Amino acid sequence: MFRNLFLITVLAATLATILYFKPWITEDSLPPRVFDRLPEADIIGQSDILDLSRSLSKTMFYYKIPFRDFITPEFLLSQGKNYGLNFQEPVYFFANEKDKKIKGWGAIVHLRDSSKVQAGIVYLKKFANVTEMDFLDTKVYQIEASEISLVYGDDWIFVYQGKNFKKRIEGVLKAKRNEISPKWRIFFNKRTPENRPVYAQLHLEELRELGIESTEISMTNDSTHFYFHTVITQ
Repeated sequence: MFRNLFLITVLAATLATILYFKPWITEDSLPPRVFDRLPEADIIGQSDILDLSRSLSKTMFYYKIPFRDFITPEFLLSQGKNYGLNFQEPVYFFANEKDKKIKGWGAIVHLRDSSKVQAGIVYLKKFANVTEMDFLDTKVYQIEASEISLVYGDDWIFVYQGKNFKKRIEGVLKAKRNEISPKWRIFFNKRTPENRPVYAQLHLEELRELGIESTEISMTNDSTHFYFHTVITQ
């Protein structure tokens, strides 16, 4: 009897271990993370929105710039709570350059609660003509006048401005776990400078022709001035 109880206990413990670790689920079969969805671009970077807000608030209040109350950390946190945005995580941005002009830019923001995004879209429709279209079984929202497209998932929202929106959205929707684009992998492998609310890397053809592999730019400011810090890699 005790032998049977022992075997049952061992089998139960083994089954519990298997169910807990789920060895049949590989990491590659898991859904992509936010940074797995980031598109390759000439300019890539990230921003701590709350730190940037604190930094800009000092300057805007010093110069008494109108609407300065709308960029305070408290206001951003309240808006994020209303519409499901998570501004406590980094906002990733990118842009492409051609003939010394920006040709399309975008950003990915973390979501805390995707069910609240629709409330934000309804609010946006009060100020702009927002149309809807289906693309790859996903609803895409567009502001045609400014060529802005918006799409979101469970834990992310993607905003893109430019004519190449289908290619960009397809890349975001079809992303796979651990398939981080080469430039973003380099970006994440480098240590982001502390106390820099904006940090970006530039990989431009004009710079490569001058023998420059990449340029890193970050920003700080006090109540009166902005400071841009640059590192050039040959």
